[in-house]
Amino acid sequence: MDLIAEILETDRLAEERLKEAEEKCRQMLEDANASKQKMESGSENCEKEYSEKMCSEFEQKKAESLREVKEKEKEDIAALEKLFADNGSSWAQEIFERITAVG
Repeated sequence: MDLIAEILETDRLAEERLKEAEEKCRQMLEDANASKQKMESGSENCEKEYSEKMCSEFEQKKAESLREVKEKEKEDIAALEKLFADNGSSWAQEIFERITAVG
């Protein structure tokens, strides 16, 4: 009877160890999945941050370019107004003479 009890005890211990091993395996899979999700989430955050940074840099460059264009536009308009102020009367006279000239 002692041998049967030992076999039963060995079997019970083997079952306990198997359950422990299965639980450990399940826990390791859960940990691996959690790590994977954390890495994916971190990757998404990095992508989002990079995208936001690139958009911000683009918006800054666009604003700078627009400011430069507007400054150039003001300079060009001022130059044209000065040119017209200096030459407008003579141009008007020349246009009048060409229109009224009999050819």
